[in-house]
Amino acid sequence: MLQNKYIPKITFFVITLMASSSCHQKSDTETSSFTEWRLGIVPDQNIQKLEKTYLPLVEYISHATGIKGRLIIPPTYSAIVDSFKIGEINIALFGGATFIKAHLESDAQPIALRNVDLRSSSIVLVNVKHYASTLKDLKGVSFGFGSRLSTSGHLMPRYFFNQLGIKPETFFSDVNYSKSHNETALKVQNGDITAGVINSEVIQKMFHSGELNVNKVKVIWQSPPFADYVWASQSTMSSKQIQAFRDALLNLSMKNPEHKKILTELGADYYVPASMDDFNELKEIILTQNLINGY
Repeated sequence: MLQNKYIPKITFFVITLMASSSCHQKSDTETSSFTEWRLGIVPDQNIQKLEKTYLPLVEYISHATGIKGRLIIPPTYSAIVDSFKIGEINIALFGGATFIKAHLESDAQPIALRNVDLRSSSIVLVNVKHYASTLKDLKGVSFGFGSRLSTSGHLMPRYFFNQLGIKPETFFSDVNYSKSHNETALKVQNGDITAGVINSEVIQKMFHSGELNVNKVKVIWQSPPFADYVWASQSTMSSKQIQAFRDALLNLSMKNPEHKKILTELGADYYVPASMDDFNELKEIILTQNLINGY
């Protein structure tokens, strides 16, 4: 079981297999090869859910590439960016905002994303004891965001709220932040806050599992779509290894029963190659709205 704190040499899951694989071309003086995948996951949910989702993927990638895998779950969104910057993580699953930050600060390079990741959205959840049916009905209530660097739990909702003339700090009676989407949703259900904004995919999973009760919470708003999660590598990683990792993701197929289990847990039908063009709009919003440090 992984520890719920960031200690890279302790917080990991390792599968040792064969040697590495091949592809793309860069100068050897500009790249380096790694003997293991040090895979960081943005901590958008609690650690048990992240382990359940990503440990099977780590095992699959280890077997598919012949390079052992280590799963690293930092305690905060900022920690995954910092750990990537100092090289403790060589490939990361970033949220959109943490990816933009890591790209600007550490030249993180996009590898691949799920078929759903360019159509992410946020949902505003309200405790059923409140009469609200629109965002305007939430004036003067307590409101919760996720992490300050969460794309769907804070930055994009804040951007859309601003477009609607809602400035959270003056519109709501109180604004607070949580560590994960799950935490925000449960705060709403438990009545700790009246309303909160959460990634729509997480909400669906929580309703499906029974963690959220439809008799205790209601959805009153869903945002327009935007780009979010993406796997990204260190810019100094060898092209052969980047291609091996990308190919492992792209080769996952719903036609293969074992792959289907992994993809279903990941909330994907398949993976596609990612590029910076996928995140140009998000990057512009984050920079022009001065959101790069989480507001």
